[in-house]
Formats: sequence, C-alpha cells, structure tokens
Amino acid sequence: MSFEDDLRITLRDRASETMPPADLLTETNQGVRRDQRRRRWLATGVAVVAAGAILAVPLVIRGDGGLSPRLPVAPGPSLPDVAGLGPWEPMVTFDLRPGWVPEGVGPATLELMGPNQVLRYEKDTQMLAAEFGPLEPEWEVEATAESSTTIGDRPAIVHTADDYDSAAPGHRYVAVRWRTAEDKWVQVTSVGPYSEEEVLRFARELGSEPGVVPPVPSTFRFAEQMAGMAPQYVDPTMVCQVPQEMSGKQRQPEGLCVYVLEEEFAPGPHGERLLIGGRPAYLYLDGGIFDIDLGGARTLRIEWDQQTIPLGRERILRFAAGITYRG
Repeated sequence: MSFEDDLRITLRDRASETMPPADLLTETNQGVRRDQRRRRWLATGVAVVAAGAILAVPLVIRGDGGLSPRLPVAPGPSLPDVAGLGPWEPMVTFDLRPGWVPEGVGPATLELMGPNQVLRYEKDTQMLAAEFGPLEPEWEVEATAESSTTIGDRPAIVHTADDYDSAAPGHRYVAVRWRTAEDKWVQVTSVGPYSEEEVLRFARELGSEPGVVPPVPSTFRFAEQMAGMAPQYVDPTMVCQVPQEMSGKQRQPEGLCVYVLEEEFAPGPHGERLLIGGRPAYLYLDGGIFDIDLGGARTLRIEWDQQTIPLGRERILRFAAGITYRG
C-alpha cells in the first residue's frame, strides 16, 4: 500500500468522526516509511496527480449560498498574521553531478527530503536514484544479500535482492550506501534492469564532473512563503513546509503540505464550504484540512497539524488563494 493510499484511508475513516483528526501525516508515518519511495515504481494506480490542470486561485472567497451552515471556528492560537516573505517557487538542486548514467533511464527529477537532496530517474516500473545529505537514507527493499565495497576511498555497503513486490521480469534491486569525508550520506538505489556493476559505476562516478544538476521547479508556485517556515519536502507532486525549528530533522513529508489527489471533491460533515476563485472548497480548520475542487476528479489538498502549525482562518485562506498549480 502506498503513502497516498494510507493517507486516503485515514482521511476517509476520520471524515465520519465527530472529533477533529490528529496529525494525519504523523499517523501514517508507518506507511510512509514503508512505502515512501516504492509508491512511484510499485504502485498500480496513482493517487497523487502531477498533470492535467493549471490552477491560479485568486483571492475571491465567499460563503456557500446555503449549501451547508458555516460552523463556528474554534478560538485558539495562530501564527502571526503577517504578509509572509514574498513569492516562493520551490526549487531543488543536487550537488553531485553524475559522470555516467546507464542507458534507458527515464527523465530526471529532483526532490528535497528534509535536508537531503534526491536525484531520480524513472520510467515505467524502473527507477534509479541517488540521495545525498546529512540524514541517513533508508533501504527500500529487504535485501537477500549484503556485501562490502569501496566508493572512492570510502567503505560502502551493498544491498541486493533478485525479487521484490511487483518486480518486472529481469528486474532486481541494488542499493549502495556510504559516508563521505564531509560526514554526509550518499545512497544509490536501483529497481530495474541494471546490474550491480552498472549501479556501482553510477555511484562511483557521482561528482566526477564539476557543477551541479540544474534546479527543477515544482509544479506549485506560492504567492508568499509564510514567515517562520522552511521547506521540508518537495517533489513533483507535493510541497511541505515546517516551522524553522523543526527543519532538517527528518526526511518524511510533514508540516504544512500541499498536494493533489486523484479523487472527486468530497466535503466532510464538520467544516465550512467556500468558493475559491469560483471553485468549490472545503475548510476544516480544527482538523487542518483545506480541499479545493480542481474538477475532473482531482482535489487540491492543503493539510497541516493545528497543534504544530496553528493557523487562523484568514491566514490559511490567504495562503490557499496564493497557490498556483501548474500540472
């Protein structure tokens, strides 16, 4: 089961409860950690969408015309209602330039996982990725064999498996992890047709040329970056921010997250219905959920934990109104 499946099931279960949900991303961390990377190359269906619409949401907010009564917003703390730090377009870089890439890899994407950078090549069910940063990565597949090697002059561990869930014929798992002289982790992971020798060559030639991989913009653009927040997780389908004191501590998505679900817009029973730029929207402030109907069985979701990131109604409305989705 993928991360999005875990999250969707949790949300559906909680939608019928009278009490507001806790930190849903925290509750699904077990599923996230189990399938965080496998969700791309093992999933038979896609829950998060990165294509199909452009959403530029202007600040046009009004009541729902009697579709449902507006529930009172519970009083509580909120972040300062400040204008933020100006327009923000998440950009990710990768500081190790690959000197050699095997033939047949898919297009490159860049991701931010906490303080770690990820370079990923994907095509169909195959994937080749390199992760670099101060936090130790995770093995994606349970290895059936482990061995030692060297990358440059650094000792490295190699994990391999001849089979894994949904593996295509002839595909295998190969991963190698080592620590640099600067005390940062590097891990190369392959699920696909590549041999151990090819994966190790890719790993050994990382950083063999000067320069960095050009930055790749996110599919989301924001009219403002909230003051006191720092990027936590960025990939082609999701952007998360956390309070600055929380940044750099873990690799998983958490905090104030924006993503798109391939699901029909379905307001829950406990929040407030709105129109955002003429689009139906649903705000459940206590539960930290804000959905906007993109049409075509797609929903833009903003999700956060009110205990960790307390946001007032006007603050989250202004944030939502400044989102542009370029899928």
